[in-house]
Amino acid sequence: MIDRLLILIFWTAPLSLLIHEWGHVLPALWSRADQSEITIGSGKRLFSITVKRVRIHFHIIFFHGAHSLNEKRIQFSKVEKACVSLGGPLLNGIVAATILLGPWNQLSSHALWFGWFNAYLAIVNCLPFQLKERKSDGYRFFEAFRS
Repeated sequence: MIDRLLILIFWTAPLSLLIHEWGHVLPALWSRADQSEITIGSGKRLFSITVKRVRIHFHIIFFHGAHSLNEKRIQFSKVEKACVSLGGPLLNGIVAATILLGPWNQLSSHALWFGWFNAYLAIVNCLPFQLKERKSDGYRFFEAFRS
C-alpha cells in the first residue's frame, strides 16, 4: 500500500498536473498567445525548460500543485478565455477516458490510479468554486462570460 501512495505522490500527481496545465496552454497557443509558462510544484526552482513559446518550471516540491500563465498582447476573447479555462479538465478527462474505458484487457493498479486521478482532476476542476484568491477552472469558465 505504501508503494501505491508513493507512486501517487511522486509520479501520478505531478504527471497528471503537467497534463492538466498543458490542457490550458494548448488552447492559449491556438489563440495566438505570445508566451506561456507552466509551473509544477512549489518551493525552490530545480530547473526550467523551454519548448518553443512555452517555458516549464519544475520546483523541488514537484507534487504540490501547478499552474499556468498565458500572455497575449491583445487580450483573449471571452470564448478564448473559456476554452483556456476548460482545456485542463478536458485533457485530463480525455486521458482518464482513454485509460479507464479503453479496450485494455488488464491494466496495472498504477495505470488505474493514474486514470482515476485524471478523472478526479477533470471533475473537480470543472466545478465552479473559489477558495480565498484561488478560482477553479469551472469558476473561470463562467467568469469569462460575465466580464
